[in-house]
Amino acid sequence: MMEKCASEVSGLQEIMSLFGGTVVESVIEIHYCDEKGGCIPFPGIPGSGLPPTDYFDVRQGFHICTTLAAFLRLHNPAVDEALIAT
Repeated sequence: MMEKCASEVSGLQEIMSLFGGTVVESVIEIHYCDEKGGCIPFPGIPGSGLPPTDYFDVRQGFHICTTLAAFLRLHNPAVDEALIAT
């Protein structure tokens, strides 16, 4: 049973490497937002006045800890943003 699971995971990684992780993640992101009834990705839509409701780490690069910390702080004022970012 474990062999089957391992081959399925490696197969997924092969697909992601063929199509690029960003492409696969973008499809998942679109599906997630459709199922949820809409998304406002962090950092939000400038000028909309609406707070971002969703965090997607795909395009954050080296700043992933900083942007995730900022998103968490936005929705949880007691969170120590600097501690999470480091």
